[in-house]
Amino acid sequence: MYDEIYVGASLSILIKLFFKKNKILVIEKEINVGGAWRNTYKNIFKNIDLACHLIVTQSKKHSNEVINFFKKNLGIHLKQIEKKNFFYDSRNFKAYGKNGPALICETGWSDMLNKVQNIVFKKKNITFIKNVRVSKVRINNETSVFLSNRKIITGKKIFLPTYCDLKDFDFFNKKIQLPFSY
Repeated sequence: MYDEIYVGASLSILIKLFFKKNKILVIEKEINVGGAWRNTYKNIFKNIDLACHLIVTQSKKHSNEVINFFKKNLGIHLKQIEKKNFFYDSRNFKAYGKNGPALICETGWSDMLNKVQNIVFKKKNITFIKNVRVSKVRINNETSVFLSNRKIITGKKIFLPTYCDLKDFDFFNKKIQLPFSY
């Protein structure tokens, strides 16, 4: 029985796990962690940035807090992108309440992911199951997660990503549709 079960091991989930002390299970469908931020593609390209990633916060103050947190706790140096070098439609960020400056990792996202995953992988309270899909989730008094390898995992809470393979889940015998399954 796990306290929390996470479906997917994106960089944002790995950062969240940095703070966790209870018994955690992370189920990742890929062999590598990182989600869209992963730094390995088909075990051919390793430790290269496969996309441009940004961290955008609600305000300059929040951005400074994020920069300080990453530097102090993870040894990761983030920096603000100067507006003259920022060629992206920032209106999309503002639609989600993100008005702070865009941040990038000075040494690249691959380095950032490697540092975060190395810290999280050392934590004794977190178990990773990789290269397996979640086929069904049933939530009653406890959460049951059915895996593609026919194993069933139980937990107290489950966290589903915005985008996942599940089309729905059972919630106290009622089917709940997920809006962004693919």
